[in-house]
Amino acid sequence: MLAKKLMVLFCTACFVASIGLVSRAVAQSPTNIGDGDQQQSDGSPDTAEHARRLDTVQVTARKRTESALDVPSSVAVVTADQIEQLHVTRLADLNGYIPSLLVTDGGGPGQTSVMLRGIPTVGPAAVVGTYLDESPVGSSNNLSAASLFVLDLLPDDIDRIEVLRGPQGTLYGASSLGGQLKYITAEPDLNAASGHFRSGLSWLSASNGYAQDTAFNFNAPLIPDQLAMRLSLANNRLPGTIDNVADSRRDINNGRQGSERLAVRWKPSDDVDVKLNFLRQNIDEHDNNFIVVDPVTNKPLFGDGETQKLVEEPFKKLVDYQAAVVDWDLHWADFVSATSHSRLTTRSTTDTTSTYGSSLGVPAGISAFYLYLGLDKWTEELRLSSKQGSRFDWLVGVFYTIERSRNAQRLTAEDLAHESIPGVDPLLSAQLPSIYKEEALFADVTYHLSDSIDITAGLRHARNQQHFHQDVNGGIIAPLGVNYGASKEGVTTFVLSPSYRLDGRAMLYARVASGYRPGGPNIAIPGIPPFVKSDTLVSYELGFKSTLAADHALIDAAIFDVEWKDIQYSEVTSTGLTYFANAGAARTRGFDVSANYSFAHGAFLQFASSYTTAVITSGLGQGSPLPNVPRWVASLTGDWDFPLAKQWSGRLAGGYTWYSERETGLEGSPLNHRLPNVTQANVSVAFYRAPWEIQVFAKNVFDQRTYVGMTDVVNLATGNVTVFANTPTPRMIGIEVEYKF
Repeated sequence: MLAKKLMVLFCTACFVASIGLVSRAVAQSPTNIGDGDQQQSDGSPDTAEHARRLDTVQVTARKRTESALDVPSSVAVVTADQIEQLHVTRLADLNGYIPSLLVTDGGGPGQTSVMLRGIPTVGPAAVVGTYLDESPVGSSNNLSAASLFVLDLLPDDIDRIEVLRGPQGTLYGASSLGGQLKYITAEPDLNAASGHFRSGLSWLSASNGYAQDTAFNFNAPLIPDQLAMRLSLANNRLPGTIDNVADSRRDINNGRQGSERLAVRWKPSDDVDVKLNFLRQNIDEHDNNFIVVDPVTNKPLFGDGETQKLVEEPFKKLVDYQAAVVDWDLHWADFVSATSHSRLTTRSTTDTTSTYGSSLGVPAGISAFYLYLGLDKWTEELRLSSKQGSRFDWLVGVFYTIERSRNAQRLTAEDLAHESIPGVDPLLSAQLPSIYKEEALFADVTYHLSDSIDITAGLRHARNQQHFHQDVNGGIIAPLGVNYGASKEGVTTFVLSPSYRLDGRAMLYARVASGYRPGGPNIAIPGIPPFVKSDTLVSYELGFKSTLAADHALIDAAIFDVEWKDIQYSEVTSTGLTYFANAGAARTRGFDVSANYSFAHGAFLQFASSYTTAVITSGLGQGSPLPNVPRWVASLTGDWDFPLAKQWSGRLAGGYTWYSERETGLEGSPLNHRLPNVTQANVSVAFYRAPWEIQVFAKNVFDQRTYVGMTDVVNLATGNVTVFANTPTPRMIGIEVEYKF
């Protein structure tokens, strides 16, 4: 079956390639056009040739630095300039700009889920992997709730964000079912001192406060050509936009994001390059952005931007990360050692009064759920790769990680005066520490059959072992006592990708790849399976990449078919406890495309879109769409640089995004809601003359308040349903001043 599908993809690729050769022979532009003024044969300026060439974007998708156009898979890149122009401060700000990507805002920065190509977060562990430079960050086990708290960095001092669409199990391992998200930080410069200071203020239409952002970075060569350091600091003050009618507090969801980073680069010889990275980021939110809506009409119960809660719901997250990467040129091959240590702590409070307030012996009471997640993770990867340029390229590597996780939970029962109810409080008090170990071997080879045809193949075998113990030391909704759980499993993933280069600028490729998400022990509750197994998927992809018009235009398109089985999902007991299970299969199909064009006189335009159908093919909800998957995602972005007087220049930039309706649950379920289309427009105007830049910007220009998520809470005693919804950040207008030196 696999060989048959691959043959169909490759034959289709050859057919399309033959058409492409004809069309490019007709439309091909000269290849020697530069950025200087060019003239047509009649001596008049050619406006098309005044356009700036599109920069070649370098990526590390295949763990080598190469052009994105040379990678036989679908890769999107958000550069540092785009992050600045779109005023991106968290992952959710990228919604709509990257085809097939959807970031779910779970209440504020850091409370984030990520999906790619219609593979939604329906279980406890993440379905999209996260890397910081050369190392994974975040847990792979089910007891750390990684799917709800994907790494959401304040993107200051980030060189670019790479989004690898489709499973990446061969080179990146666990939890990369839908794809991979990579933050690439800025490297220290060994020769030139530089830096910048930026400060800004902004105001939100639904807030009584204001936002303030400040950032500073400095690069210093300590020994020219050998040793350099880079220091960066950033702080964002987040104004609140939600009012609580229960206690008349206003702007309850205010908070801050902070970031500190120190990077050191040491190059003791031409052959050895050592990079050290120390990063700390923290998020401190006083509450979340959920409001209460009517379960029938979906209208706000208390008005726009107003909620009712009896318990404050703060959220805090701290990321501590240290890494050492050694690149050693052996002349016959390149050796890389990537070592990392990360410590993540998450603290959240949830008002569970709607669930437990009038049940389990709590008359008209108040209930709160306190969650602490701690993760201590070490990783080591060793790679050896051949020198490029020969007929046969290869890469082999080993990977090891150990995670020590802590999951502490407390569920309270209090009266309306916030006094503990004797004999009932706490409803639950539990500790669930766990250990996750994984070892893997992987290899990736590319054989260049000719100057036009390559075949890439890769294989990875991973084994993981997990141990946990469940210590319930209080409460009435789970059995008291200590229980132990353990699991072992081995998983093999693969990739096979033939590619055909039409000429020096265009490539057609087919790709078959697999990915997995580790299973593991389950919570120890009578009648609950003791463990869940991995869910796996196989993706079939056909893609085309090309530059056009003498590197002034670019197109990147792919169609895909993904088959997902043994899906891990979260289920709830009659007392409200969450456990894990496997069930059924699903299929997602669609396409994603992006096209860039550089016009004359400094103008640039990009269009991006994707279409996805995601349907459950067996098991519970068969025939129903997978939840939270929009069929369409589209965006249009552009910028225009223009000269002003007295050596000043200007830049106008903007973006418009749209993604379509989606279901929050299974068709026919009383807890299912249809979320409407979401649109947003952003714009900025900058004025710059070295070393100064002044930028005025507006996000969510039309102040769209459409719901971007809904959560149903069922009262265990009465069956009544409370519906919570969250909305995008209201219109924000601000100004920033930057000084570069």
